[in-house]
Parts: sequence; C-alpha cells; structure tokens
Amino acid sequence: MRWILLAYKAPQQPSTARAAAWRLLKGAGALYVQQSVCLLPDLVRTREVVTRVQAFVEQAEGEAFLLDVSGMSAASESDVRERFNALREAEYAELLERCDGFLEELRRESGVGKFTFAEVEENEDDLVKLRAWLRKIRTRDFFGCARGAEAEAAIRKCVVQLDAFTERVLAHEGAVSTKERIRLRR
Repeated sequence: MRWILLAYKAPQQPSTARAAAWRLLKGAGALYVQQSVCLLPDLVRTREVVTRVQAFVEQAEGEAFLLDVSGMSAASESDVRERFNALREAEYAELLERCDGFLEELRRESGVGKFTFAEVEENEDDLVKLRAWLRKIRTRDFFGCARGAEAEAAIRKCVVQLDAFTERVLAHEGAVSTKERIRLRR
C-alpha cells in the first residue's frame, strides 16, 4: 500500500494555521504518528487534503513536508492499520452512544406522552446529524472496522423507532397515518 506522510510546523501565533491543519487532517482520518507528523493512505481525497494543508501552513509562514511512503514492512503496515482502526472504533463507539441516547429520548418522550410535531421535528434533525456523522466516519474508515456494521444497524434502528414515534404523533394529533393513507387509497 502507498501512504502519504505530512510533517508540518505551523506558527504558534496566531493559532489559526495550526488549528485549521489539525481540523482538516483529523477530518480526513489522519493518524498522527508524532506531533505535527501524520500518515494517511494515498488516495485522491486524502492527497487533496494533505496538499491543501501543506499550502495553508506554508502560506502562514510555516513549514510542511509531504512525503510518499511505500515499502513499509509488513509488521509496520499491520501496526499502522491497527492504529487507524482503533481511531475509527473510538468514533463508532461514540456514535453508538449517541444512537442509544436518541432511542432513550424517544422512549422518554413516549413515556410522558409528549407526542407533538415539534418533538418529531427535533428528533428528525437529530437523526440527520447522526446519519451525517456516520457518513463522515465511513469516509475515514479506510480498512473497514468491525463496528461500522454495528453503527449502520444502530442508525437503522433509530430510523425505525422514529417512524414508529411519528406514527404515534400522527395518531395523537388526529392526523391520518401513512399506513392509514395507504389503506384508504385501496
């Protein structure tokens, strides 16, 4: 496998360049092997990010060195892949916690009979955020972490539970549910 190694030194002040570099690289899924030294698989999208960071740091009067890495030993590559997967596993774990919180919120609202359109809207917004977060993690999941499938299943469960909650809100509000509209069309 081919890799990209970026070593950079951004100016201490203002911290804008350092913060922007870190944010872009973390968003791309970079593995920091040392402070301001990170590694990414050599893909079109990761190379674009690294090139942008390099230009940004240099424009801020810092230094950035971009190196192509190949010929890594099998043991080193295995270690690197494990470290990348550990980063993604942690992200998936946090997403799974948020999915549990989403489901708990639906249970709590159902338990107190809070069947309002506002609650549906709020929960729909939360689900959109969870789905977007999953997509972001997936783009950084270069090696297919085991928890990826678990996260997909958790999102599907959130969708099903929100649909059921929405049906209860429709019934509570006296609106015709989706199932009822289908039945009436027949």
